[in-house]
Amino acid sequence: MNLATASTVYTLFRATALWRDAEIAIRHREDTWSYGELLEIIDRLALALRGLGLKQGDRLAILSENRPEYTMLQLACARIGAIAACLNWRLANEELKHCIDTVTPEIFFVSSRFKAKLAKIDCGDKTTVSIETCLPRAAESERDGGPCCDDPEMGLLLLNTSGTTGWPKSALISHRAEIARMTILRMDLGIELGDAFLAWAPMFHMGGTEHTLSSLMMGSCVIITDGLDLDSMLDAIQNYQLGWLILMPATIE
Repeated sequence: MNLATASTVYTLFRATALWRDAEIAIRHREDTWSYGELLEIIDRLALALRGLGLKQGDRLAILSENRPEYTMLQLACARIGAIAACLNWRLANEELKHCIDTVTPEIFFVSSRFKAKLAKIDCGDKTTVSIETCLPRAAESERDGGPCCDDPEMGLLLLNTSGTTGWPKSALISHRAEIARMTILRMDLGIELGDAFLAWAPMFHMGGTEHTLSSLMMGSCVIITDGLDLDSMLDAIQNYQLGWLILMPATIE
């Protein structure tokens, strides 16, 4: 199998990180992580996830606002072959329980903002971890020396449909699909090296997650904001070379 057909989201991110080691990968408020720093965090977090019992093919559910740890968890899942189920916090509790039951997660990562919401839903005896502990867990862990997921047909993301014709449905997106969409995104929009992406759309949405992962595979800086934070968004538009900007009227309303 050649490199083009064997690549995964993690291996492409890693190749970019080794090449652009000192360049900024993620900016969030006043904090920044270079590509080299982000790669080390991902490798350490991957081992921490293995320590929690997560295996290839297992589902890890995330219920959180936009934050760097969200993306870090997704890339750590990409490394070990786990699947990140991105839960929509806008859903009513009954709808959210349906989505959780559909994706059958082994473990939950939840932010303090949505901890009370998750507590109202019967999730069985699954392990629940505070997403705020991701960076400390990574700092305390060694770098993962285990095998990387090498199957581009493995699922990486589970995103919920809108449910306009019934209950929301979970769409499974593979590594290969993410890579293909990144390639088309780059060609169609003419994205150049140095262009940045403003990740304001919810990361349970394709516009947040897919474009963030695509950006990190192709070497762009991702500026993460906590949803429609207009001050942060205007600052990014004023001070960074944005290659493209997603604005969805329904989401903004």
